[in-house]
Amino acid sequence: MPPVVATRVVASLSVLGGAPALVWFVTLIASRRSSRHPAAARVAVTAVALFAIVAVTNRVLQLAIATQLVSGPDLYVAPSPANFAEMFAWDFCLGVVAIALSLLLTETAESSSRRTFVFAGLLLMGGELTFLLSVASLGGLPIALVGMAFSVAAWVIVLPVAVFWTTLAARRLTLTLD
Repeated sequence: MPPVVATRVVASLSVLGGAPALVWFVTLIASRRSSRHPAAARVAVTAVALFAIVAVTNRVLQLAIATQLVSGPDLYVAPSPANFAEMFAWDFCLGVVAIALSLLLTETAESSSRRTFVFAGLLLMGGELTFLLSVASLGGLPIALVGMAFSVAAWVIVLPVAVFWTTLAARRLTLTLD
């Protein structure tokens, strides 16, 4: 986990800026595509809202502890309620968002985005499952490391690529409609 207070502060600030942007992105897609798959649109918006609430609350608390505004335990220690909340938001909620978004991206130009969101969702759900197994002391360190590899790959590579491809597809679709 982040080794120094400065790293934790930067990570917390990135969540405080990134969570609202993600909520906007998902809500925009869901509102424009809700007629095609209304259940997926509701699930995506609900899951991204839950993600934002849990992730931002957890990071605000971590930031307060890191800057010593509040005294408390190290929230990165696993297993802890804060660590569980972090993985719930970043793996489970974002996994649900990714799968739901894949159901909303039905245009031919969005096929790469759709497949990439499915892949991200599967990685994130795998990360959540391995996290829960490691918390339950099943599988030990190897399973925890596999889970972190799944999660980090989804967070750092696959989700940003899916968002990028979705943005490109939206531009192509807009240009063809004009």
